Amino acid sequence: LQEQNINVNYCRVKAFPFHESIAEFIAKHEVVYVVEQNRDAQLRTLLIMDSEADPQTLVSLLHYHGTPIDAGFVVEGVRAEISKGRAA
Repeated sequence: LQEQNINVNYCRVKAFPFHESIAEFIAKHEVVYVVEQNRDAQLRTLLIMDSEADPQTLVSLLHYHGTPIDAGFVVEGVRAEISKGRAA
């Protein structure tokens, strides 16, 4: 993504309830891409409920077909969302 002039940060969520730094990370970003390994986007839902984040700022990148997530999945997911008008 950096090679394509798309600047991103990341935050790894390790536990629930969430540490206050998670809500701070969300608040500092216009859009947060939530990489999900669950069909129902449970992490995004929990983030909305716990941090009171605007649901429009949290975009799920769903990967739930049983194979490991690779960087290509994340890159293509972010690029696809940007093409829909969601900033990175």
